[in-house]
Amino acid sequence: AARIVRAFEANRWIRLKNYIELKYGFKPAGKHLRILDELIRFNSPVRKAWERSNYILDKMNIQPGDHIADVGAGAGFFSFLFADKVGPSGRVIALDLNTQHLAYIDQAAKTERLSQIEVTTTDGTEVGAAGNSLDFVFLCAAYQAVYAFEREDSRTALLNNIKTALKTDGKLVIVDNTLDVPEGTKPYHGILISQKAATAQLEAHGFKLLDASYAVPQRYVLVFEKAD
Repeated sequence: AARIVRAFEANRWIRLKNYIELKYGFKPAGKHLRILDELIRFNSPVRKAWERSNYILDKMNIQPGDHIADVGAGAGFFSFLFADKVGPSGRVIALDLNTQHLAYIDQAAKTERLSQIEVTTTDGTEVGAAGNSLDFVFLCAAYQAVYAFEREDSRTALLNNIKTALKTDGKLVIVDNTLDVPEGTKPYHGILISQKAATAQLEAHGFKLLDASYAVPQRYVLVFEKAD
């Protein structure tokens, strides 16, 4: 919560005032509103509760000194959780297409002296790490874009780069939103992708599924290793 407050309190809360004006139609909205909206929603202090984020961290079993690429990091919700887990001796690479989100992560990391976090703008085909250097590559609500929107050549380049960057025992962790929401469960309002479809595509690209589970009924956690 303190991190979000710092992001909005400068210049007499002008950024928050701007957000409210855009959100409620006092100013013409556009890309700037979406960025501010994502910053607030994705880094909400209540996210840990509804998503059971600690369950996801437990499935990963992150150790001090681990190196992690957070692909599609957005406003850095998991990047900061990973930073706490890997500690000063570890490394967290926050990758995104959105430079404004990365600027927020970079500033917050510097303010909090989290030297283990570094930000990298990606073109969607690489994870910004040397070969055999990563313990984890992590995508939360991001593989949907790789599956559905990336060109085949871009998708292949990204997945090949992930395999190259992962250590021999490294893990690819996919967290995304299922199409099959159990009856009586509040659905996730966003882009959905079948767990079976994501798994089949990743297996076709040289990954082996190790574990599949659900953090909450609408959000699954898939853990892969390199098949070869």
